[in-house]
Amino acid sequence: RWFVTDSQGRRLTAMRTNWAVPPGRRIVSAQVGAIVTRHAHESGEEHRQKLTREAWEVVLPEIVLE
Repeated sequence: RWFVTDSQGRRLTAMRTNWAVPPGRRIVSAQVGAIVTRHAHESGEEHRQKLTREAWEVVLPEIVLE
C-alpha cells in the first residue's frame, strides 16, 4: 500500500493496493481533487461489519502523469 502525502510528509490518503503508476510514466503533480463523505449504509454488506464509524471523509487525489 502506498500513500499520497503533502509537502510536509503528512499522509492525505492511501491508494488502492493494486494501483500503480503505469510503466514508462511518472507523476508530474498531485493535489487534493475532492474530499467526499462516505456513509456506512453505502458500503456492501460484506464490509459493514468491519466499519467503526457511521460516516468518514475520503481524500480523492488528482494525479497528473507525464
